[in-house]
Amino acid sequence: MKKFILFYRENTQWFNGSWQHLTKVFKGWCKTSHLKEVEFNKNWFYRFTILLLVFGQVTLYSQSNTNNSQWGKNGPASAPASPVNWANGNAQATNSHFTEGQSIPTRIELAGLTPNVPASVTFNINITQGNDGQHAFDFFTGPNRIEEIVSPLDGLTGYNPVKSTYVFPIPNAGNTGGVPAGYYNETALKMACQQNVDAAFPDKNSIWIYNGTVSNITYVWGNEDGLSTQQTYCTVTFTPTSTKALLVLGCHIGAELTASCIGWGVGNGASTIGGSPYHFHIDNVCSPLSNCVTLGSQDQQMASNTIIVPPTCSIAPSSAQICAGATAVFTASGINGSGGAPYTFAWTGPNGFSASIASINVGVAGTYSVIVSDSNGVPAEAPCTVNLVVRDNPAPSVDDEEACVGSTATFSTASIPGYSYQWYLNNNIIPGATSNSYTTPALAQGDSGGVYKVIVIDGNHNTACDGEDAGILTVNALPTVVAN
Repeated sequence: MKKFILFYRENTQWFNGSWQHLTKVFKGWCKTSHLKEVEFNKNWFYRFTILLLVFGQVTLYSQSNTNNSQWGKNGPASAPASPVNWANGNAQATNSHFTEGQSIPTRIELAGLTPNVPASVTFNINITQGNDGQHAFDFFTGPNRIEEIVSPLDGLTGYNPVKSTYVFPIPNAGNTGGVPAGYYNETALKMACQQNVDAAFPDKNSIWIYNGTVSNITYVWGNEDGLSTQQTYCTVTFTPTSTKALLVLGCHIGAELTASCIGWGVGNGASTIGGSPYHFHIDNVCSPLSNCVTLGSQDQQMASNTIIVPPTCSIAPSSAQICAGATAVFTASGINGSGGAPYTFAWTGPNGFSASIASINVGVAGTYSVIVSDSNGVPAEAPCTVNLVVRDNPAPSVDDEEACVGSTATFSTASIPGYSYQWYLNNNIIPGATSNSYTTPALAQGDSGGVYKVIVIDGNHNTACDGEDAGILTVNALPTVVAN
């Protein structure tokens, strides 16, 4: 099956060929018919009547409305164009740049319509290319899914500037011409996800029309070249308010895994296909709905080098905990991307922090983010982030102590679970003194003035944050007893 579609589909060249063939038949018939005998009989009348009817039908359906489709080209990656430039011809790296998950703006201008009489146009996109599940375009959206401005009426006249919109329906068994809904499951999930993300901006997932209103959209699935190339046909039924109408939409570029709504998997995105696999084709125009003309040359292509693969990024380490007063170093790296190295970096962080270098040295707690761009200036689709935790240092408190010769003294600080303790005398470690308190042996007068210090380490977070405090020992002589 070459195509599975709901309408009669042949090339317009059929009309020219049919006319030439019928003309030859008519001339041949004249040479052999009863005209040579100048006889008027019913056979001649029947034949002539049939020819007139056939010629009339061919003439009627060859007088189709005119149409024109154009891409919205946003300039090369090195020199973006905003608003986009509407033009015929293929989109390629010299005039356009898009990323997976964006949509290329597309407009269709139809003329020769009958005002207030329903009409339709059918167009298709290549959704898979080859036998490996690689997706070129995958579904239809609004035209404004890029960073550049899209002005649909640029260069055109005779249109009401107020547009009407119609949200592209999610594919299902009811609007796919009887094709099992299972084929559309993945596409339906991605369209639903995208429309949910853009719920506040419905025109991002709608077809736009100027000089008319859309009443229905249906889909049909078809194959080209066996099973290697699969296509989706979209029929838009609308009612024009003038003799011409403008339809504007977007062809969504299949993504691997980097788009906000999960893509088709590694190796199955649009950027993995070589050549010019991205086709948009106008197949059929019906005005009125009973008069459909199939077109054979309205094809727009987009080269694979138009698809810019954004870089990704990483940060090392992936997180850090430090003690108050210390700092941590985070280093960002750019990974792949069409432009490759050298990469540029744009850091942001707490308290208005910003930096444009790969490595940052910071000490304020919070989340730090970096956008990495490749040599073409194309940024990663999402920033890389890292979190810095700053732990407070322990704050032990040790009091001075007094004792008499021959007695003992006890120095102590608060006991906190997870903390470890080490006591020092005059900055010399006291072996075994590892609790929150320390009691001296029996004191001599010479022990007076000793400095007993404790270092407390917070072992709860593997940060080794520490704090210290010390107390001074005073040893008093025993009182002298004098007998009377």
